[in-house]
Amino acid sequence: MDDSADDPDRSEPGLPPLRPVLSRGTRVPLLTAVLAVAAVIVFWLVGFLPWVLDGFQLDARRYGVSGDGLDRLWLPVPLVAGQLTGLVAFTVVGSVGAMLLPLLFPAVPRSLAVVVTGLTLVAAAVTLTSVTRIAIADRSGNDFASDSRVLDGLVVGVLALVVVGVVVGGAAAWQVGLLPVAVAVLVTQLLSWLSFLELPRPDLVAELTSVVLLGGAFVLSVRRSLAWLVTWPVALVIVWLGPPVTAATSAVAARLRPGQNLDESLGDTYRTGLEVFRLAVGDAPRTWWPQLVALGIGAGWCAVRHRWHRTAG
Repeated sequence: MDDSADDPDRSEPGLPPLRPVLSRGTRVPLLTAVLAVAAVIVFWLVGFLPWVLDGFQLDARRYGVSGDGLDRLWLPVPLVAGQLTGLVAFTVVGSVGAMLLPLLFPAVPRSLAVVVTGLTLVAAAVTLTSVTRIAIADRSGNDFASDSRVLDGLVVGVLALVVVGVVVGGAAAWQVGLLPVAVAVLVTQLLSWLSFLELPRPDLVAELTSVVLLGGAFVLSVRRSLAWLVTWPVALVIVWLGPPVTAATSAVAARLRPGQNLDESLGDTYRTGLEVFRLAVGDAPRTWWPQLVALGIGAGWCAVRHRWHRTAG
């Protein structure tokens, strides 16, 4: 009796035996390298997509007068005070999105995938901001944009946001029950990110995308345990705080303009941002239907899951 059909290492007569293309010892390092490259691509080329589409150069019409004198420079990231709102949105979307990539690489041990992705993001952020800072400081004719205090503040801000993205996204990649929290952080900057793409009706696109992202995150978070329902209200609070954060960032960007005495104005700028945030917490316009629909999707999945378990039991 021919048992070749039951032997994965045998093939038809006359053909070489079938073997795995890659052994596990080779596959994991290769996939880890692919993950690291993908993390850089998602962080930089996807997160900063509006900047990429502008050719990595400043459009003074869009990014404000504090960028005058920089329009002929190739800048890896828009490290410009007048572009602060976009810089925050690009960094958050890119870093959180990249840190969720380990979920797409199940063959790589989760701890290894999270650590490699996090270290790759930090290294990429340091490299990109350093190259941009040097270019602006050495070749810009704009005294305000090239001021070391402005540049250092922006670099520190970007790196701080990357660390937040690494922590929040990495926690969600490590434990999928925390996915709603990471997705909520990303959603807070989604409208700003889409606005810089100059899409028609970016508000509607952001709302529909929020439904898909939050709804999917709610469903995935409770696949194994309903205990992770506790992350849902946390996610909603984060989304609720998104508009005040954006309003405060815009207020700070509006005050960081050439001609100001930075020694005297930095304190006032900081206080202005806090005051705008405080007022916007209660007054900022918000659209609640995307969150309600996403909650409905998650609740519907929980009901189906509960009924299926009862039937199976």
